[in-house]
Amino acid sequence: SKATVSVLNWVFCGCEHRVCVHRPPCAPTQRPRVRAPLFKMMQMYQQAANHAVGAFGQGDYRASADAYLRAFWLAPEKDDLMRYQIFSAYTGILREQRALPKDGDFLALEEIAGDSGELLHFRTEGAFVLGVLHGHKKEPETAAKLYHQVVAMGEGATKEALSKEVVLTLNGKMEKVAAAKLIATNVGMAKDNLPQC
Repeated sequence: SKATVSVLNWVFCGCEHRVCVHRPPCAPTQRPRVRAPLFKMMQMYQQAANHAVGAFGQGDYRASADAYLRAFWLAPEKDDLMRYQIFSAYTGILREQRALPKDGDFLALEEIAGDSGELLHFRTEGAFVLGVLHGHKKEPETAAKLYHQVVAMGEGATKEALSKEVVLTLNGKMEKVAAAKLIATNVGMAKDNLPQC
């Protein structure tokens, strides 16, 4: 509905307008502070995820990345099993350079990587992708610092952090994957990228 769209635009607009006048609406730059009943949050979460998938299918990767990030912020629970698949789709678009990163992407990834209350597999992926983006910008010192951060986070992982699970689509099937595997993958890629810095 029009009311939902205007609420979504206001919540996620990184510009100075109360109701975003930009089309498409501005991408989120930080975790929104949304107060809504759980069913409404789930509806907004699902709408953003569906929009992301549709935009990706149409080749509009920038709109897809923005919608994936909106869906990530809207997930009602941090340990929602699908939340990582959404975040991974967002970071994949940026990492593979399907869409040019905006300032808001850097801010969002910095917030996620630096959020001690966030689950570790999100933090390591956020820091790793941020390192990749700085590498693309020819900023090797910043990239190296972020890769070292990923390695340190991975080496300091607690049993609880490693025991979390996520759902990913692998070979066309939805499967549960241990966070330990995701964290190890991020650490391994960070170590592989360090010599290039």
